Amino acid sequence: INGTLNIETIKDENLKDKIEDYSEWHEKILDCEDAIDDLKDKLKDLAKQKFDNVTKEFENQIDLIKHETDMLDAYIDQIEERGYLVSTKLYDQMITHEKDNLSKLQSEYDNLTTTLQGLLDSGLVTKYSDQWYEMMGDINDVTKAIVESNTAIIKYQNSIRDIKWDVFDKLQERISAVK
Repeated sequence: INGTLNIETIKDENLKDKIEDYSEWHEKILDCEDAIDDLKDKLKDLAKQKFDNVTKEFENQIDLIKHETDMLDAYIDQIEERGYLVSTKLYDQMITHEKDNLSKLQSEYDNLTTTLQGLLDSGLVTKYSDQWYEMMGDINDVTKAIVESNTAIIKYQNSIRDIKWDVFDKLQERISAVK
């Protein structure tokens, strides 16, 4: 009835054993397919974790550099609040820190893009999947940080130029006052 077969009604013992063996193997195949699906899910999770670990490693290094730059910036603010001219050496240090930051960001970008490409090549991540978009978002954040870092270097260089002009202008004022 309804295309089903009741094994108990089969008289041929050999056929009955084969059907039972087939049923047993069929169940094992289904269990294996479930295990494979679970394994694929775990591999995808591990792939994302690998990508996130690269991001976290660089975030820690960059945070340290940013802290040092923030401290220098606070010292500059303090010197300016006191009405003194800031030494170009402080900005030179800030440029050095920002170049270190830029180097780390470039390394992070390279590592993230290489990691993502490896995950795509292995099939663990599919282009345009949710994971891919999330990873691309992280890569785009690093790209933006690289642009911002380059802009910061330009600003620090401009500050050095302004300080030199301020010193030159004050020197000009003194020369004019002496005449």
